[in-house]
Amino acid sequence: GILASTIIVKSLSQLAKDIEHIGKGNFKTRCNIKSKDEIGLLAATINQMVEELSALMRNVTGISTTVAVSSDMLASSAQQTNASTEEVVRAVGEVT
Repeated sequence: GILASTIIVKSLSQLAKDIEHIGKGNFKTRCNIKSKDEIGLLAATINQMVEELSALMRNVTGISTTVAVSSDMLASSAQQTNASTEEVVRAVGEVT
């Protein structure tokens, strides 16, 4: 009775703390509850969710880097096009 309630409350309290850390973006946090009951299953499921979120964040970071590089390349290309256009305008001005 009381012992089981104490264990359940302690496990849920620890689970709540872990979820709070995860919710703040600490994806290195893992729930260390290894019981074979529903609370243990919930902890294992949360750990799996955190793994998936971590992978997603790594993917987003990689894509963001690719977009930044592409953006820099486009900006450079636009500058070159602008310089070429100015050169053509000067040449046309000299011809007329």
